[in-house]
Amino acid sequence: MVLAHEKDRFATGITPAEATELLRKDVGIAERAVVRLISVLLTDGQFDALVSFTFNLGAGALQRSTLRRKANRGEHESVPAELMKWVWAAGKRISGLIHRREVEGALYRSDFHLK
Repeated sequence: MVLAHEKDRFATGITPAEATELLRKDVGIAERAVVRLISVLLTDGQFDALVSFTFNLGAGALQRSTLRRKANRGEHESVPAELMKWVWAAGKRISGLIHRREVEGALYRSDFHLK
């Protein structure tokens, strides 16, 4: 999504290198939000799943979510089901969001123990 103040900058498109840098910046924002909002140790899979969720929905969604509270209480087995609550847009279940949340849930479950 192009923000209003970015319209002129991106009016003629961007290079692959610029796209990669923008992605890197946006992922960094999501990573910092997860670090700030999650107070328990996470496995790589758990961290990556929460970064993906936050990248997609924003830090505010993670901050307000029951899934954040459950993760912070160590109720990791409940988090994948909480992710599946975030599959709605404009009052409809969206197949792409269902798939994304299923993948995030599988990633979250992928390695419960710290390495």
